[in-house]
Amino acid sequence: MEKADSILHALRIKDFAVHPDETQLIFDTNLNGTSNLWAMDLPDTYPYQLSFLNQDSKGIAYNPDGSILYAGFDNDGNEQSGLYKLSLKNGTFQSLNGNQTDRHFAPIPVQNAVYYSSTKDNPTFLNTYRYDCLTEKEELIFEGKDGTSMLSDVSPGEKAVSIHVYYVNSHSVCMVHTAEGVTTGIFPDETLPHMVYSSHFASDDRLFVTTNYEAEFSYLALYTVSSGIFTPVLSIDKTDLTSIHADPNGTFLYLIGKKGVKEVMYEYNTATGQSRQIDCPCTSISKIHCAYSGTLYILGSTPTRPTNLYVLTKGQSKWRQLTKHSVPGFSEQELSYPEVVTYPSFDGLPIEGLLFKPSPVEANGWTIIWPHGGPQDAETFMFYDLFQLAAKMGYQLFAPNFRGSANYGYSFFKMVEQDWGDGPRLDMTAGIDWLIDQKLADREKLFLMGGSYGGYMSLLLHGRHPEYFRAVVDICGVSNLFSFVKTVPDFWQPMMEKWVGNPERDYEKMKADSPVTYLENMTQPMLIIQGANDPRVVKEESDQVVDQLRNMERNIEYLVLENEGHGFSKKENKMKVYRAIFEFFEKHRLYHAAKVEE
Repeated sequence: MEKADSILHALRIKDFAVHPDETQLIFDTNLNGTSNLWAMDLPDTYPYQLSFLNQDSKGIAYNPDGSILYAGFDNDGNEQSGLYKLSLKNGTFQSLNGNQTDRHFAPIPVQNAVYYSSTKDNPTFLNTYRYDCLTEKEELIFEGKDGTSMLSDVSPGEKAVSIHVYYVNSHSVCMVHTAEGVTTGIFPDETLPHMVYSSHFASDDRLFVTTNYEAEFSYLALYTVSSGIFTPVLSIDKTDLTSIHADPNGTFLYLIGKKGVKEVMYEYNTATGQSRQIDCPCTSISKIHCAYSGTLYILGSTPTRPTNLYVLTKGQSKWRQLTKHSVPGFSEQELSYPEVVTYPSFDGLPIEGLLFKPSPVEANGWTIIWPHGGPQDAETFMFYDLFQLAAKMGYQLFAPNFRGSANYGYSFFKMVEQDWGDGPRLDMTAGIDWLIDQKLADREKLFLMGGSYGGYMSLLLHGRHPEYFRAVVDICGVSNLFSFVKTVPDFWQPMMEKWVGNPERDYEKMKADSPVTYLENMTQPMLIIQGANDPRVVKEESDQVVDQLRNMERNIEYLVLENEGHGFSKKENKMKVYRAIFEFFEKHRLYHAAKVEE
């Protein structure tokens, strides 16, 4: 693992913000081994450190005159993110509202104030507040009810805010709440299931949204506040238009379009209604920012290049790379660029997936099966150091986008709701059988690994289909749907029945879909990895599997990260986890090889 170990040193960038006059860019990166805010004084790109909290940021934004930066930070992955403000004059951080116990979401600064949603006084449905930085008073703007409410945007004159209310992942609505206290839904029929991805005020009277209201794929629409008229304005064939990013003048909108494993960037002219695709250096786009000058900044990656920042000056056609994050010791050509494969599932439904192959010289003949997390997410053409490490260690990695994954249409997206353990599981086994039938994998040389929902699916596949696998890795996976629905964050509670099920009404289904039901069948060696502070899939989910399997004297290893939550934000922890995973796989690969030789 010596040379491949350098992949563990690849850096990442999580978020960024650009000063209004473009003299400074601040970004969240792990240059010093943990997440902190760093800055570069443009056009100079040499970075210097701004924050020393060693914690993930949760949204960063400048105020309109660029004198203050707002950011949220949690504590070792607990996701209880407090809001801070950084004075760019003296470089000091201080709590915005003195509240470090509630969770705050995506601050939106205006001059002398900042808007945000918070669990304060309403942990289940959330409230939206306006904090006046001059008087230091917090004002309740919108009180959530019925569904989890999240602030999306504030109109330029603070005449209204847009609020997204989530009932389940496949049903969310957009509300316009005016300064007079009037709340109006923007869709003709709010009860009709649909999704809202993003909303942006181009003016106090014009709200642009991306939604799949009465459609299979999401499109761009305009809602006129004064008239209440909702008008679709742009759709792309079989593509979900998701994030909206606007130039400060409100003339151009920049959209991320998602189609299966691919992401594309579009520009829409609000004055003419014309649109065009913009070529960019990334196949996965995390964020777009348009400055007053018209200059575009993006954060993105490719399968063989980690997240980097790029800039496109208005009137030019060539992007300039601002950061130079790469994989130490390897050129992009030496890394694995995935093949896109499609196979028929058990019921004929086409399933798309990514196949990361090692070089023929490095290949060891083994395949790692990777069910992704979410579950309503997808594997795309983004950089994932774990996948590249697997390939350099000689493993092929198969990542199918099973039913319920994003980017394949609304009907496909909904298929996992209240069916966590049946359809997606059979999509996975169909994919494995297809690999074997196509002679792309050896039935006797399969490992299984996943995180979050992927960890859940790894446990379930192990319990119901142990004959497929020689060893299993579960990373913070759900093991028991009954305990899971009780221990998720409060603001997840409104959607749990529609997402997972009702423990009383759906008892038999939830029991059948819970991995703990099949502990007796979990006979293969297993490594379970868990963050002690995980608020989404609490440590109890892993503990109950480990304890019961140890009582059965099964071959199980357990790695707990005391200062992590749902994932691994600290570089030293990620390196520890990745090394443990591949030491585990190598041990059982060599054991199997020796056993075959006998």
